[in-house]
Amino acid sequence: MKNDNQIDRLLNAFIDGDLSLREQNEVKRLVPHNAEAAKRLNQLQKCRQLLQSLPVSKAPETVLPAVLEKLKEREVEQKLEPVRRFLGSMQLVVRKSLAVAALLMLVSGLAVMIYYIVSPLPQKTNIDIGSGLIKPPVLTARLELKAKTPEATYAFAKFFEDKFAAAFTTQAAADGKSVYTLTANPEKIAGLSGGLQKVWQDFSFAALSVDTNEPAKAIVVSEIKPNQFVEILSQKNLNRQLKAADYYSILNNSKRPGTTSYPNDIPVPVLAKDESREAALPPPIIHLTIEISPE
Repeated sequence: MKNDNQIDRLLNAFIDGDLSLREQNEVKRLVPHNAEAAKRLNQLQKCRQLLQSLPVSKAPETVLPAVLEKLKEREVEQKLEPVRRFLGSMQLVVRKSLAVAALLMLVSGLAVMIYYIVSPLPQKTNIDIGSGLIKPPVLTARLELKAKTPEATYAFAKFFEDKFAAAFTTQAAADGKSVYTLTANPEKIAGLSGGLQKVWQDFSFAALSVDTNEPAKAIVVSEIKPNQFVEILSQKNLNRQLKAADYYSILNNSKRPGTTSYPNDIPVPVLAKDESREAALPPPIIHLTIEISPE
């Protein structure tokens, strides 16, 4: 079948005059010696003559404009194809970009919601009294401890971290010391009285140093007990905090004869006339530094 097709193409090319002179001579030599090729050449020549004898009908006048219009449409389609492909690619890129942007906005929104849920409430640092804006006073203090065991330091830090969260932070330590900072108000300090005694008993030494308004002068309460620590810092008035620290500083330096114990409670100070104005101020903000070193 394949050879027949090749012979037909060769014979058709011979009839149409599409062969070279050498190829035409080869066909002329082949036909007299090949009956099948001669027969096929005769058939193809008759078909050609038959087609040429058929009458030619004139096409309607509307055919040519329609064909030309179709050709123009095809040409326009071919020119627009690259543009359509480009626009399709750009549309895909835009869709992907919008999807990524929407995802980022969703993640950002969730992050903001989580922050507002888990972040501590901001402390009120200013209040309105009369016509002026009053800032709360600040009490700066330092607590020095000596731990009997390394576990004591961990337990103490864990206790304060659970109570104050982000307000209790760890600072860079040196010489084997563990240093922490705490920012709180008297109300939060008062809430420590229930569990502070348990973690305090694992320390052999404790001293609280409270800064005063006078330069280079601080009140040092040596051998301070947990109830004294809470009593001093939970006072809702800066002047009363300083008075409580001064009271325990004197008290702890004068032991009772024949005993190593101290009174547990400080009398509640009675406000004098000059202190009544301070009582109306907002509670002080406590900035406490805690230094824990090995025994």
